[in-house]
Order: sequence, then structure tokens, then C-alpha cells
Amino acid sequence: MDINNYLVHVLPVLFIELLAAMVGTYYLNRIKPEKGDIVFVALLWFVFIVELIAEYSPIAYFSDYEYFEFVKGTVIETNTWMYNLSLLITFIVLFNYFKWKLIENKLIKLINILIWIFVISCVVNLVISGIFFSLVSVYTLLAGTMLLLFIIGIFQLQLLNSDEILNFSGILPFYVSIGATVLNLCLVPFAIYGKYWASSISPEFIAFRSNALLIVNLLVYSIYIFGFIACLKKKSY
Repeated sequence: MDINNYLVHVLPVLFIELLAAMVGTYYLNRIKPEKGDIVFVALLWFVFIVELIAEYSPIAYFSDYEYFEFVKGTVIETNTWMYNLSLLITFIVLFNYFKWKLIENKLIKLINILIWIFVISCVVNLVISGIFFSLVSVYTLLAGTMLLLFIIGIFQLQLLNSDEILNFSGILPFYVSIGATVLNLCLVPFAIYGKYWASSISPEFIAFRSNALLIVNLLVYSIYIFGFIACLKKKSY
């Protein structure tokens, strides 16, 4: 894969991430947003900015360091350090986003404990494993995905057992839960097999990974955009 092929895959993702953040901002300006709504839209902007800045590494690599030559041979030559940080932050935000929607205090307290265990164990793993600058932490992704699915499951059960289920199409967390579930379940296998990120080892896998992540990201952020629009229409009546 050369830099032109790489940009063909990454530019649509950056565009739809930016579009989702902009639509989310418009959504906030048209309603009386709750804390969770503001935090989620802020997360969309955070993800877009991180993804944009992180492009320095693949652009340097695929251009044979014609661009960003100064990172070659340094600890930040790869962008995995950015993704390790952003992955942890993203999970923490999503955990709290759905936790704020819950009403049962015992479950909220349990989730708070689990979040602290998750954060501490992820930091310890990053320190002990020494992969912070070299590999995306599979532990963070696996543990985060499991805990996120657990919290989303509780939220969905609460939704099913309440009158809000009659108006689920106008509930933003419903769309966020779908998008977050799809994205993280698709990221896990690619993180596990991330060691194949080298065209000399498996160019077929690299091509498959790039195409799959393009489709997944377009789908997930389209769900978020649709969710903002659908909820805005519901609130306008």
C-alpha cells in the first residue's frame, strides 16, 4: 500500500468523524442538552482530533519518511502511544455516559468500582508490558469492550423495562449503544492480530484490515449521525 491508497481509506473516515462531531454540535445547540449529551459530542471531537494528529505516523511510513522525517527512529515513530491514551479515555467516557443513564444505585456503585479496577489494571498493564510506544494494548481493548458491553446490557435492560422503550427511536443513548457495540466488537480481532501490521508479512491481511475498518467506521459514525437527526426530529414535535 502506498500513501495514495492509504489516503483513499483514511480520508473518508476522517470526513465522517468530523461530520458526526459537527452534527452532534448542531444537535446540542437545538436542544437543552444533558451532561451525557455534551460529553458524548465532546468525545466525538476528541476522537476526530486524535485521529487527525495520529496520521503523522502512517503518512511518514507510507511516504518513506518524505514527510514527518523528524519522527523516524524516535519513540513516537508509531502512533500507538496516542491510541493507547485515547482508547483508555474513550472507554472511561463511554462507561460514564451509560452509567449516568442508570437509575439503580447498587448498579451504579458496582459500575464505579469496575471502572476504577479497569483504569488501574490498564495503567499497570501498560507500564509492566512496556508496549505503550509499540503496540495498541489488547488488554485495554478486551477489558474495555467487556465492561462496556456489560454496562450497555444493563442500560438496554432498563430501557426494555421502562415506558421509554415506546419512544426508543428518540433516545440518543440507544443509537450510541449500537454504534459503540459494533465498533468495539470489530476492533478486537484486529487488535489481537495487530502483529501482522507489516506488508512484508501479510499484505492480504493489511488490505482486508484497511477495507474492513473503513466500512465499520463509516457504518458506526453514520449510526451516530442518524441518531442525532432522529432524536432532533422527535424533540421538535
